[in-house]
Amino acid sequence: MTVNQRQHAGAIRAFGVLIFLTLFTLVLSVWSARASGFFDSFESYAQGSLDSTDSAGPNAGPNGGANPWFGANPPNLRVVGAENGVTPHSGTNMVRGCYNCIYDNDVDWFNLSFRCATGGVYSGSIALDWWFYDPLGAGGGGDYTDYIALCNYAPVPPDMDYDPTPNWPAFNSQRLSLGGCAVSLDPTTTTNIDAAFYQARIVGATDGINEAGWFNLTNAPRSVGWHHARIFIGAPNAADTPASFYIDNMVAPALTHAAINSDGFNLLEINADFGNTSGYFDDLAFQDNATPPTFTTGPTNITVLVGSNANFSVSGAAGTPPPSYYWQRNGVGLTNGARISGATSARLVITNIIAGDEGTYSCLVSNIAGVVVATATLSVVVPPTI
Repeated sequence: MTVNQRQHAGAIRAFGVLIFLTLFTLVLSVWSARASGFFDSFESYAQGSLDSTDSAGPNAGPNGGANPWFGANPPNLRVVGAENGVTPHSGTNMVRGCYNCIYDNDVDWFNLSFRCATGGVYSGSIALDWWFYDPLGAGGGGDYTDYIALCNYAPVPPDMDYDPTPNWPAFNSQRLSLGGCAVSLDPTTTTNIDAAFYQARIVGATDGINEAGWFNLTNAPRSVGWHHARIFIGAPNAADTPASFYIDNMVAPALTHAAINSDGFNLLEINADFGNTSGYFDDLAFQDNATPPTFTTGPTNITVLVGSNANFSVSGAAGTPPPSYYWQRNGVGLTNGARISGATSARLVITNIIAGDEGTYSCLVSNIAGVVVATATLSVVVPPTI
């Protein structure tokens, strides 16, 4: 058994949609049992302003009502269908800021304390997962600033979405951001930003590229299209609680850093159209009590004759939520068929082996908190012909 993160990084991205669908099911099942997570693909909203606080919008609602998204000076995020050559990552809806407006600075919030934490805060072991669409990529210019953040803000009421004064949430002790921050009117934010890459922010970090705490994710180059993003907060450890930031490669984080915050997290924030080019967001998932997957025994190398059968298995997998399995051969995902079964289970079976089945087989054990990879080789013996 071997674990080789580099070999499988590209293959992880290809499996993003499949992993997302499984995580969707797992998060929903956990949510229904504990009301401590959420999934939102924006399918339940009318197209137009997303804000519950937009009295003139199609999704207006009471404080603490069915619509959890709120913001100051609406409209902020807009619910849209396919447009401008962009199709939602799933379903028929996605969200964006004001389309190609100039520094519209659209912000919507989700009160994690009220909606998920029964009035408390999250100190660790949480994961936030989403998809975003970059319309420019590395070659299209730098005027793209869309990102999502896990925050500790105030006031964040424990028993309703927002202070009814209204006194809108503002920075209190932390904001962990991930996405694109290629332009801003604040020079302290844009200093040393490299628009060819995506960025992460840890407020208070002194080892970033500027005093605002931004980091260039040089192992996450920008490109046009949908991208998979994740922030995972590890086991609570006061200011040293680890925060890992992922883009596309869900095996190896683009950055892991101390969260520099012992106050926990109580708010989710979507920031859109802080530049003059609009991207899109879709398929947000949040999970508490999240622990990365592990396994005790992986597949072993085997040698078989042509025409016989081969079995690979992984045992002792654990994690919260329970992990899923995805098998690959030479980095390419396998699907069940006439000779292959168990492509998404702990045990892979290949019957009537042919010479072309020879190669490296990998099992990706995955949940919203991470991925581990176990590999083994299949050697095929072809008897000589007489």
